[in-house]
Amino acid sequence: TGDGVRLGSQVKVAKIMSPTRGVPAFIEITKALNRDPFQTPVSCPIASVGGYGGAMGPAQFISTTWLSYAPRVKEITGQEADPWNIRDAFFAAGLYLRDAGGIKDEFSAAMRYFSGGTWTKYEEFYGRSVLEIASRYEEDIKTLDNNLAKGQ
Repeated sequence: TGDGVRLGSQVKVAKIMSPTRGVPAFIEITKALNRDPFQTPVSCPIASVGGYGGAMGPAQFISTTWLSYAPRVKEITGQEADPWNIRDAFFAAGLYLRDAGGIKDEFSAAMRYFSGGTWTKYEEFYGRSVLEIASRYEEDIKTLDNNLAKGQ
């Protein structure tokens, strides 16, 4: 149905994933990984944003998107790609962001990662927060580089 339950409390949650697109893709993924689809966690929908939940693993891929990146990850790693495996998840995320134009336009790539090809001004909090965090990481890396150059 696309509905689910919260881990722990078992409270019912509507619109975990699209019953026509998300569920069949999710079943395909869990079957390939020998996982029980009814015991495999995914994210709930974000009420303030609307739409479906269903994002999988640490990089929060939607099942249909994962299916397009899993073969590329498998080709590189030589193993079945698993969205709940941190290495595979962020390998695929890097490919996705590069494909989304992240080398030239980090904000647009981050927004595509969050909302697909279109987004509203209301959702731009996400892209701004990603760029702010990335900026802090860049400063941390510069500090580490400077300390290494000084022998510290």
